[in-house]
Amino acid sequence: MIRFRRKVYEKLLDALSQKINLIKDNINENCINLPAIDGLTDIEKLLESHHIKSGDFLEPASNTIMGKTYWYGNGLIPYKDKIYMIGLFSVDPIVIISSSADHVAIYNIRTNEWESSKKLKFKRGLGSYCAKDNIVYYFSYDDNRLCSYNLDTGENLDTGIVASTDKSYLLLKMTAYKDNIYFVGYKTPELYVYKIDMSTKSISKYSSYNLRDTDVSPSNFSVCYDNNYIYFSDGLKIYRFDIDTRTYIQVIDLTTIATRKNYYVQTDAIKYSIDDLLINGDDLLIISRKIISLNLSTKTYKISKSNISETKNVPKICSSCLYKKAVYVKSGPGDIEGRDNIFVKWFI
Repeated sequence: MIRFRRKVYEKLLDALSQKINLIKDNINENCINLPAIDGLTDIEKLLESHHIKSGDFLEPASNTIMGKTYWYGNGLIPYKDKIYMIGLFSVDPIVIISSSADHVAIYNIRTNEWESSKKLKFKRGLGSYCAKDNIVYYFSYDDNRLCSYNLDTGENLDTGIVASTDKSYLLLKMTAYKDNIYFVGYKTPELYVYKIDMSTKSISKYSSYNLRDTDVSPSNFSVCYDNNYIYFSDGLKIYRFDIDTRTYIQVIDLTTIATRKNYYVQTDAIKYSIDDLLINGDDLLIISRKIISLNLSTKTYKISKSNISETKNVPKICSSCLYKKAVYVKSGPGDIEGRDNIFVKWFI
């Protein structure tokens, strides 16, 4: 028992040491005089006087995957202290050739390293995906088959379900709800919700919503899920769809701070592109060049002090996920036209 406790204490001390160094680094970037940190009391005082107390600071993560950095995230899936990218692909910055989306990349949160990749039996398309427990579902690239990938065993199967819909409908995310899977697609000017019945192995249109806005393109859309609610953005407004009642409401109009015009919004721009959405309790996190926390009860929002990217441009195409108290953001490739290539974690 004593030996076990000693190991626990050593791990706690190691974690505390890492946090102290992180606090020092962060304060050093924003302060002329670096305060002394000699113990827990000093740390507590620092936390009270800096925004670190409530999070809102960034830490870079390893961005080298299979010896390269220009990989598209194509969806980040957190599971057991690791983050999976299922069916990632790259764009070579010199010859501009897309490689096959048939790799699985695994980021180890504890070691801050990418593990050696695995190969998919069924190459993934760039559209919908979701995770239910340890199983990831996605559509195959060649024939729109719904495939599964077991995060524990690496088993990659064809479910026997084929989507006969237009590929443009498969661009957005899926969610597993009760015994079925739902996915969202968009074709001007309507948003569609499809239901995948896992028992009958069939796909049917479940609902649709006319946005009455022909300026919206699929690239403007971001989607996330919270139990029976699907939240989606057309680039300016946030909506909510209730799977049980099949009803839609507008949550908030963000026209005053949001923009669709430039997919690669510069860090000194006035408005923000809505690149991705995440749910964190009662907050909807809007991923842009900063992170905007929208409280769904009060309809008020807070814009982070931290910049996801400090220089150049923040790519429109990005993937994000929430794991414990950190948001992980992976950009598209950055070595084309000077766009930033980033993989960072933002502490809430």
